[in-house]
Amino acid sequence: EGSRPEAYIPFALSPPTSTRTTFEVADTSVSTTFRYGGRTIFGVFPHQQLRRAETLSPLGEYETLRGVIRVYEGEQFTTVVPRPVILPSLPLSEPLRQDASFRAEVIRELKDPPAAADVYNAGKHLLHTAHLADMAAQISVPDQSAGVTALREELVDWCTADPGESGTQWAYDNILGGLIGMPPAFGSERYNDHHFHAGYFIHAAAILARLDSGFVTQYGNCLDLIIRDIASDNRNDSHFPWLRN
Repeated sequence: EGSRPEAYIPFALSPPTSTRTTFEVADTSVSTTFRYGGRTIFGVFPHQQLRRAETLSPLGEYETLRGVIRVYEGEQFTTVVPRPVILPSLPLSEPLRQDASFRAEVIRELKDPPAAADVYNAGKHLLHTAHLADMAAQISVPDQSAGVTALREELVDWCTADPGESGTQWAYDNILGGLIGMPPAFGSERYNDHHFHAGYFIHAAAILARLDSGFVTQYGNCLDLIIRDIASDNRNDSHFPWLRN
């Protein structure tokens, strides 16, 4: 709609061959640049249109299920979005802090943590324990360090392994270049649900880092590897693919 056919003709037989996306993270914003390796015609989605950095006149537009796509001529475009503050957990409301039944439930669960075996259930259990430890610290329950201690011990166990060990650990896959949580679950050894299994561990470790800064000093490299495994931003990373997930 609103297009001139002659504007498209020069690009009809010159498809993009070297597209690349890069991003930069600043204190208050994140900018993403989409490059096409030369002049071409590209469409911009409605949500990108709202955050586009350049001022260009569209060649035209067309309707899609995702809204109106505007078409431009150029080599690249950039979007800039605000960088929100990300908290590993939310603070408890004051009524909940004073709730006796809630306090009793936190104490009970800290004393009776659920058992976990494979990477999926272990991840859920770790994050559950992390939230308990965080809540216990906020309401100052007796022996509130128990949750931190249990969480640290479990994460340290996952981050360490002796030669020949067959217990819980992250093992490197030399063929496909990735970390496999052992024992695997739901096809995770074939990278099914790979990123959200890892996400449980990353989220739990982020909470622990607030409660025990020494963990980061000693085992931060382990979590850095897990993050690189699912979201390496280095195209030349020799161990993990670029932005796997």
